[in-house]
Amino acid sequence: MKYVLNPGRLPSSDQPGIWTSKAIPSKAEPFDLGQPDAPYAVLCVHGLAGDPSAYRTLAQLLANAGFRVRVILLPGHGTQVEDLAKTPYEAWIKWFEKEFIALAEKHSAVHVVGHSMGGLLGLDLATDQPAKLEKLVVAATPYSLPLWSGLAVQAFANKAVAKLVGTVPLLLGPGIRRREAKADVMGYKSMPVTAILQLEGLRLDVLKRLDQVSTRVLLLTAAHDRTISKDSGSLLAAALGNNVEEWINYPRSAHVLTEDFDRFKIAERIISFFQS
Repeated sequence: MKYVLNPGRLPSSDQPGIWTSKAIPSKAEPFDLGQPDAPYAVLCVHGLAGDPSAYRTLAQLLANAGFRVRVILLPGHGTQVEDLAKTPYEAWIKWFEKEFIALAEKHSAVHVVGHSMGGLLGLDLATDQPAKLEKLVVAATPYSLPLWSGLAVQAFANKAVAKLVGTVPLLLGPGIRRREAKADVMGYKSMPVTAILQLEGLRLDVLKRLDQVSTRVLLLTAAHDRTISKDSGSLLAAALGNNVEEWINYPRSAHVLTEDFDRFKIAERIISFFQS
C-alpha cells in the first residue's frame, strides 16, 4: 500500500469546540471512511474526555492508505456530563468489543488505535481477544497520573467527598497546542467525579493484566502532555516488554497528539506500522 499525507476532505462542522447540549454535534459523531470491502480495517477509540474529533486527520490518512476506518463514540459520551456520570467502565469495554467483533467478521485483520483511555480499552482487548487483534497503537495512555490528579482520585474515593464535589472543571482544556485545531477537537468543560473514578477502575484493572498482552504494540507519547504522568510511556514500555515495536515521544505535541503539531508524522508512523 502507498499512503498519502494529504488530509483531503475531512469530516467538518460549524459546531463550537466545547459541547454541553443533549444533541451530539456532528464532530462528536462516529464515522466510517475507506472502502467497506478493504482487506484490513482500523478501529479508533477516544479517551474519557474525548470523542471521534480526535481522529479526523488520522482517519482520513488511513483511508487514503487503503484501510477501512471505523471511529466510534463510547457510551455516555458526546452529550452532557450527566450521561457520562452514569456510565460504568464495563459499558465502554462491552461497546468497544462489540464494534471490534463486527469489523473482525468482515475483514481479514483489524488493527486498533486507542487514544488516552482508549489505549486502556485496546490493551484490555489485547488480553481478551489476542488472536483477532492484529496490531495495537497505544497513544497518550495513562499508566499513572500526575501527582495532582492522583491526589484528587484518592480524595474522590471517599463517597462523601465525591458527592460534595460532583464535577470538576477541566482547567487544561482540550489538551492540544495547535491553536487552529482547538475549535475542531471537542471536549467537556467539566468532568463528573464518578467518571474519573470509572477511568481509575479501568486503569487498575488493565494494568494488572499487561503481562497477558501478546499483540504487537506501537507506543506513542507527547512531550507536552500534562494529562498523564511523564513516566507513563516508560512504564508502559517496561510492562509490555518485547511486545512494543517502538516507543516514540513526539516533541511538539500535547495530549491530543493525533491532531497536534506532530499529527502527520504520527499518521505516517502508524500507517507504516500497520503495513509492516
